[in-house]
Amino acid sequence: MPGEFRELARNANGQRELAGEIQEALDSMRKSLLESRRELLESSETELVKLAVAIAEKVVGRELHMDPAVVGHWAREGIEALGALDDAACIVSSRVAEVLMSSDRWKSGMSNVPEVIVDQRLDGFACEIRARYGRVDMSVTSRIGAAAEALGAAHP
Repeated sequence: MPGEFRELARNANGQRELAGEIQEALDSMRKSLLESRRELLESSETELVKLAVAIAEKVVGRELHMDPAVVGHWAREGIEALGALDDAACIVSSRVAEVLMSSDRWKSGMSNVPEVIVDQRLDGFACEIRARYGRVDMSVTSRIGAAAEALGAAHP
């Protein structure tokens, strides 16, 4: 009998050691998996921001075609930010100009409508308000960039 107990005790100790080794291996795998996941998320951050910008520009493009007054809101925000009441100009890309020329709705509610100037160097849905004492970028890309920066993400 005593030999059997010793054998059982040895087996139990061996199983505990094996269980400890398995737990250590699982812990190591878990740490490795978490590190790999973190690295993957960090490496894809820029691509995710670029994708978000592309999606937002498509959404805004559709919105602009459905409601050109969106540009009026952008212009008002920029004019208010600059404190410019009468000397502001709305510099836009050709894509935004195309939408603006199709309707006067974007001017609704504006007491002083800024001069619209098309700048062929601007792309996408760019809208910039320029006044005597400064300029404000009201484009979709700059807005998304500001949001990405606030979230701690690098903007492309």
